[in-house]
Amino acid sequence: LFEVPEQVKAEYVVFSPETMESQVAVSDAEVADYYAKNQQHFTTPEQRKASHILITVKKDASSADKAAAKAKAEALLAQVKKAPADFAKVAKTNSQDPGSAEVGGDLGVVEKGAFVKPVEDAIYQLKQGEISNLVESEFGYHIITVTSIVPAAVKTLEQSKAEIVAELKKQKMAKKYP
Repeated sequence: LFEVPEQVKAEYVVFSPETMESQVAVSDAEVADYYAKNQQHFTTPEQRKASHILITVKKDASSADKAAAKAKAEALLAQVKKAPADFAKVAKTNSQDPGSAEVGGDLGVVEKGAFVKPVEDAIYQLKQGEISNLVESEFGYHIITVTSIVPAAVKTLEQSKAEIVAELKKQKMAKKYP
């Protein structure tokens, strides 16, 4: 191997992430500005969990078949309104939704746009524990309940500060050391 002269060693700079990061500063004003302009990044939307019972109606069903499905759904609705605690049991034994029946009608956390409009609208209009009236969709008749609601939450500026500082430093380093 060979010796590196001291003069060369002194001029050689190592660009480690730590060295680069120490070369950029972020002010409290920049942090506050970023927080104000990017509020959506620090907001967790409301989350709702719902369950349903579905009595299916085929698209080409006769009016007699539709009436029979509606009558069955109305009977189930009366049953769960009388005994709301039995909703999951009633869903498990009666719902015709293959994806949720075996788990007591549980649809999990509902995200906007995941369900047909009449079902989604009902989910977002119900209070926790409330049971809908019959909701008709292209799939049939639904009986819906909201099992939990986690309100929307916004992280404070103080809770978000470390994350914002890291992001702003990353942006500044990318500009300074492309």
